[in-house]
Amino acid sequence: MDTLLQDLRYAGRQMLRSPGFTLAAVFTLALGLGGTTTIFGLINALLLRPLPVHEPQGLITIEADGENGQKIGEFSYPDYADLREGTNVLSGLTAYGLSSFSLGAGEQATVTVGATVSGNYFGVLGVQPARGRFFVPEDDVPGAAPVAVLGWEAWQRRFGADPSVVGSVIRLNGKPVTVVGIAPRGFNGTINILGMDVWVPLAATPQLVPGNRLDTRNHMWLQMVGRLAPGVSRERAEAALSVRARQFSSTSPPHARMRAVQAQPLRGLTGSMRTGALGVSALLLTTALLVLLIASVNVAGMLLARTAARRREVAIRLAIGAGRGRLIRQMLTESTLLWTLGGLAGVVLAAWLGDLLPALVPEQGAVPGALRA
Repeated sequence: MDTLLQDLRYAGRQMLRSPGFTLAAVFTLALGLGGTTTIFGLINALLLRPLPVHEPQGLITIEADGENGQKIGEFSYPDYADLREGTNVLSGLTAYGLSSFSLGAGEQATVTVGATVSGNYFGVLGVQPARGRFFVPEDDVPGAAPVAVLGWEAWQRRFGADPSVVGSVIRLNGKPVTVVGIAPRGFNGTINILGMDVWVPLAATPQLVPGNRLDTRNHMWLQMVGRLAPGVSRERAEAALSVRARQFSSTSPPHARMRAVQAQPLRGLTGSMRTGALGVSALLLTTALLVLLIASVNVAGMLLARTAARRREVAIRLAIGAGRGRLIRQMLTESTLLWTLGGLAGVVLAAWLGDLLPALVPEQGAVPGALRA
């Protein structure tokens, strides 16, 4: 231990004697390590990290293979209703459609990201409200008074975390809507890449989003998420859902007929969004790893050049009796200390970038705190 401490003190003195070299090496390593860590953190937030819901491993996203070979990732409301009622392999099946809403009125109105969801949406996902309540069956029936659940970030940003917002009336797309609850912090629905501001029941679609229809199989705009029943595997669920889908879609329009259902684990992105994100993520991670490799090679070259410049010092230490093993250990200690400082600087850089990136994207569609969580 005494020898190790002596090597560390000597390495520290050597680094202080060459501050330019030390700063250049640490900065180079920090860029490579910090950039790679940031990119992996983003990929983890969007693709790998489980959703902040109850037992996320039991959630599946529903997709289908069409009869003409196309992939079907969005469904009509009648498709959802038939699939929900026709199988017992799921303990719950919910549907949602992404929408943009004008929140407020007049000059105070802002465009927000939201979703129209089935009444059992929050129950199937297994989340609890931060304030108020979530939807009840009476909220999702034709003719019901429009209600809404606000996202935590929207509540903080737009309403100043005022608890009296629950029970008040806001305006969505110019229509009065009663706020019944606030979603928990960090919950953005089933798509991590979006910072969801508001959820409204599907029954409010004719009033708030009249372009989305609930009465026809031709209009396919809903995505579906299910929760597996206890003891049911994904393979068994796929088989049962496929049988049911073939039954009710046999009379659907050609583009909506389903040959087989695919039940994929829910990981924060669905359908084509996940496919696209995987491609972009692979490219970004490959680029980051190449930058790290280049940084490592550059620092290795700098160390070799520095070692060559210290030949006289090495010769003198050999002449006065220092062993080759001791010299090699000293060089390794200096390299390890340099890489440790570079790694610490990289962690600081990654933390700073994690705070900076969410602030650089617009409020709508942001990933609030995704890199910090």
